[in-house]
Amino acid sequence: MRNDRLGKYLSYILRHEPERIDMKLDENGWINFQDMISGINRVEKFKIKKEDVEREVVEDEKGRFEISKDGKYIRCVQGHKAGLTNLKFKTVNEKEEVPDFLFHGTKESVLNSIMEQGINKGTRDYVHLTENKKIATENGERWKEKKVLLIKIDTKKMIEDGFVFLKSNNDVWLVESVPSKYFINTNMLNNKKEKKRLKNI
Repeated sequence: MRNDRLGKYLSYILRHEPERIDMKLDENGWINFQDMISGINRVEKFKIKKEDVEREVVEDEKGRFEISKDGKYIRCVQGHKAGLTNLKFKTVNEKEEVPDFLFHGTKESVLNSIMEQGINKGTRDYVHLTENKKIATENGERWKEKKVLLIKIDTKKMIEDGFVFLKSNNDVWLVESVPSKYFINTNMLNNKKEKKRLKNI
């Protein structure tokens, strides 16, 4: 099982549906590491080893996963389905501590609705934003549409208007919503083919 596939699968289990392997997360998102391995190997057609997961945790560019200090538990550090955990994040509400702008990547088909309604959290606890254009683009690419919608957001203005920002341990910025009036610009990129255009934003 390739690492990218394993990472997506672990994210699915640890963020959205631990019930698939007959398990539950605790209020902080932790799950027993060895029991998770056993559950996956019992339920799925593919088989994994603890070493496979440990390697994925280390190599994951987005830093999505965390293993407890005693090695007994594993979790995703953010991105959970709404109501699945009570995971707490650092509040960063000082204007000088928040980047001037952040990025959000999604699929092209939501352009009209997102311009009317802004970016909403949907089934998750928060809207996810990043300082990294590459990561934002990759987030949009996962929808597998022909185009990726990349949105640049005026974060400083949102802070001035009273929005509260949180930050996860893997440097993802979290907010309840992003009204479209805070969009600096929107760019439509060819999925996996026009990343060079990022430097012109």
